[in-house]
Amino acid sequence: MYRESMCEGVKCPTCMACGNAESSLFHFYTIKEMMFGYGEEFEYVQCGQCGLLQIHPAPPEDMGKYYPEGEYYSFKTDVMGESVKLQIWKMRSKYYLGENTIMGWVASLLRPNAALAPFRDFGIPSTDILDVGCGSGRLLDMMKTAGFCNLRGVDLFVDADTVTRNGVKITKGSIHDIVGTFNYIMLNHSFEHMWDQWEVLAKIRTLLAPDGKCLISIPVINKAWDLYRENWYQVDAPRHFFLHTEKSLRIMAEQSGFNIIRTMYDGKASQFIRSELYKRGVPLNKQSPGVVREVLGTQKLRELKRTAKKWNKKGWSDQAVFLLEIKG
Repeated sequence: MYRESMCEGVKCPTCMACGNAESSLFHFYTIKEMMFGYGEEFEYVQCGQCGLLQIHPAPPEDMGKYYPEGEYYSFKTDVMGESVKLQIWKMRSKYYLGENTIMGWVASLLRPNAALAPFRDFGIPSTDILDVGCGSGRLLDMMKTAGFCNLRGVDLFVDADTVTRNGVKITKGSIHDIVGTFNYIMLNHSFEHMWDQWEVLAKIRTLLAPDGKCLISIPVINKAWDLYRENWYQVDAPRHFFLHTEKSLRIMAEQSGFNIIRTMYDGKASQFIRSELYKRGVPLNKQSPGVVREVLGTQKLRELKRTAKKWNKKGWSDQAVFLLEIKG
C-alpha cells in the first residue's frame, strides 16, 4: 500500500539538521516482515527532499523477537575445523589486509568477503579497532587471524559479555557503553538498525583518535529501490530503522562533524534475487539455492550477477561502504 502526504506530523531528521525542515512531500509505504515470513506489516515514510526512508512512527518496543537466537545471520558462527578450509580463510584474510600473494588473491576470488575488502582498498590501520554491532564476532575473528590486534566488539543483542574463540572481547550493549580510543571504528551493516543515529555519530567522534577513521557499510536507496519499492529485500522491516540515500547520509555525516572521504559500492545480485522472490511471497529463510534456481533459472542468475557488477561501477547498487574522518 502506498500513499503521499504533505506532512502528517512527519519530520525528516536529516533535512531538519540542515535547515530544510519542510519537505515538499512524504511518501508512505506499508512493508511486510519477510526475513522469517512473520507477515507483520510496518509503515515506512520517505522524505521527498533527501530520499531518507524511515520506519514510522517508531520501531516496535520488543525488537528482540526479530533477532531470534540461532537464526539471525550475524549471530551464527562458522566452524573452521578442516585444516584446508582454515588455511584458505587465513590466506584470503591476509590478502585483504595487504599481503600480496597469488594464493591469497585466488582465495579472495573463490571466497570473496565484502566486509574485508575495504581494509585493502581504503588502507585501514591494523590495530585498535572497534566493531559496532559485531554479532557473534565472526569478522573480528577473521581479522585476528589475519594479524589485526587490539580488537573489540559490541552488540546489543548478544546474550552476555563474551570472548570469541580467537580471544576478542565482545561487550553486550551499545556503543554508548564503550570507553577508550580507537584508530578505526566500523559499523558493518549495523547503522541501519540504530534509532539514535545522530547520538551514535556523536559518540564515535569521542572514541576516535585524532586521525582515526570510521567505516559505515549500509544499504542505500538507489535503483533497486526504484525497481522493487516495498519488495526491495534490503528494507528488512522492521529491523532496518533508517535507509539512507547517499545524499541523506552525507548530510548527516557533515552535520555531525565528519567528511565522507571514500565511497565504494558493493551490491550483490541478491538485490535482484531476494527482491524477485519477495514479489512472489517467498520469505528469505525459504530462499534456498534450489528454490532460487527453480524460480529464476540459471541463465537469469548469471545475468543478474553481471548487472550487479555494472551497477557497482556506475554507483547504482543497493549497498555501499562509506569512509569517514573527523573534519579538520
